[in-house]
Amino acid sequence: MASFIQKRKRQKKLALFLVGSVFIGVVVLYFGFFRKIEPEISVDFAVRASRVLKEVKLNIDILADRRFLELNPYSRISTDIQTGRPEPFSRY
Repeated sequence: MASFIQKRKRQKKLALFLVGSVFIGVVVLYFGFFRKIEPEISVDFAVRASRVLKEVKLNIDILADRRFLELNPYSRISTDIQTGRPEPFSRY
């Protein structure tokens, strides 16, 4: 009799778990796939942003600065040292 009651409780827990899982799955599907997503950027915002972008001016005075002209170009560091082993897959 005791084992019958334990099986019944286990079945109730499994049924609740199944119902909860199905509910969570339906919620995820609704909010993930079936809900229409509206664009977050309004047309008004895009128009205002384009006006701001038209007003961008670059200051290139730094290119004529003495400190900028004295910079040395990047040069590669010599790699004369040997790295790794001749046969990397051999045992030590």
